[in-house]
Amino acid sequence: MGLDTTHDCWNGPYSAFSRFRNYLAQAAGYKIIPAGTRLTTGDVYQFNTVDIDWTRYEDENYFGEWGPDKVPDDKLLLLIVHSDCEGVIRHRHAGPLADRLEELEPAIAENFSKEQYCRNCGQRINDDEWVPSRLRKFIDGLREAEQNGEDVEFY
Repeated sequence: MGLDTTHDCWNGPYSAFSRFRNYLAQAAGYKIIPAGTRLTTGDVYQFNTVDIDWTRYEDENYFGEWGPDKVPDDKLLLLIVHSDCEGVIRHRHAGPLADRLEELEPAIAENFSKEQYCRNCGQRINDDEWVPSRLRKFIDGLREAEQNGEDVEFY
């Protein structure tokens, strides 16, 4: 089980997609709230979460529906806010989102080109070296959707 999209943007586990988006958010300068953090409401985050004001977004935004005056300035949020199991990225948003992801590509490539090892056991700990290639694949899929005037569908 996992997320599949059209245009071959993504096919893989929900957990990997969540990590992927968190890596992109960090590369863009967003902070990540660790799983287990308690909110003032008493709720506890079950997963690592991008630290944005989630109350700004309406249900339709999670499924890729953005009114003309509601599209976020940082197009990365089109992906960060999006549901991980359904909805669309509209073809009119695909190009601007691809542009934003390309801006992040150098930072992602740099971060994941470093081999990181545990000081205590010597084992490699950077096991997500797939991130740069998956980012490129996502960008390419967005470009294809934009070029063909098609939405990227999540299912």
